[in-house]
Amino acid sequence: MTVQTKSVNTEMQQLGFIVGIPYYVFTKQIGRYSLLVVEGTKVKGYAEIRYSFYKATYDPRHGGKPSRVKIYLKDESVTAVIRSIQRFTSHFNNPEEVKIYPSKKQIK
Repeated sequence: MTVQTKSVNTEMQQLGFIVGIPYYVFTKQIGRYSLLVVEGTKVKGYAEIRYSFYKATYDPRHGGKPSRVKIYLKDESVTAVIRSIQRFTSHFNNPEEVKIYPSKKQIK
């Protein structure tokens, strides 16, 4: 029995990401101005490509530059990044699990 492994590109596409530069850049739009980004780089001391995972929010007033960047992982293995993405996007995929708490204000 052989173990079949998927390429990074295939795995990211299954998670809903668009492949920008194969094996290096992946993006997924999650809002009108928000993107999830995975970037790969060669890091000295590692044989494989190391990945960073972050959310970039763009404001049209900033001329195409991100107005906010939230870094979730930096220089990690692809398996760590994929696990983090699965955890991050799990609440998008399961809206019935999202709890909505009632407001303290009563509407009349």
